[in-house]
Amino acid sequence: LKNYCRKVGVPVSGKKEELVDRIKAAGHTPAIWDDLLVQHAIDNADKVILSPSDDDRLHEAASVIVNDRTCQNLLKDGEPELSVIVRDPQTGVLIKGRIDYAKPLTNVDIKTFTNSREKPIRRAVMDEIHHRGYLGQAVMYHGLRQLAIEQGVQGAKHLRGMPECFTFIFIESERPHHLEVVEIHPDDKTVHWSEAVAQVRAAIDLCAECVQRWGNNPWRPAAKPHLLEDRDIPQLAFT
Repeated sequence: LKNYCRKVGVPVSGKKEELVDRIKAAGHTPAIWDDLLVQHAIDNADKVILSPSDDDRLHEAASVIVNDRTCQNLLKDGEPELSVIVRDPQTGVLIKGRIDYAKPLTNVDIKTFTNSREKPIRRAVMDEIHHRGYLGQAVMYHGLRQLAIEQGVQGAKHLRGMPECFTFIFIESERPHHLEVVEIHPDDKTVHWSEAVAQVRAAIDLCAECVQRWGNNPWRPAAKPHLLEDRDIPQLAFT
């Protein structure tokens, strides 16, 4: 900064902040590191800054997907990040979803998974599907697509008919980035699909109930006073 001050002919004495203010007051606009840091924080406030190691793992995992022949066929000739908004015919509430990749014969969704307990890969993936409720997502997106076509909503022109299945691409977060592709066929009427359909239906009904009850206000009932009883604090029995 002092060298720059000498170069532009302003006094070089003072603290760093004073030198910066002096340079700016003289009408000069050099790149100031502190200013760059502040602006970078503002520009990226809603972003996650990856570490170099995380960035390497991300590119390695992506490379596994890109170089797999099955995934290559799944991730072409489709519509990525397709947002769909439909109206539930039973309750009238609006439902919105964003399909990772919509194709004529399938919806494709990419998921990561971890396997810290070193289970067989397929077992680890199936557990992930169960514990994270991914079957519900498959049911929801399948239903969204059907309603979008029936209702002729914006974006439905990219869907080109109902798909035969829903496809998950699972990629392991950590090296060696195992890959597993899982197809779900709604027409098979499996127990897990039927259960997910019931759960999604219940969630939509609950949403409609909350909309009707509270509208745009917070979705919570009024707090009811509780009468404190001895059994509420059993620790006092031993004092």
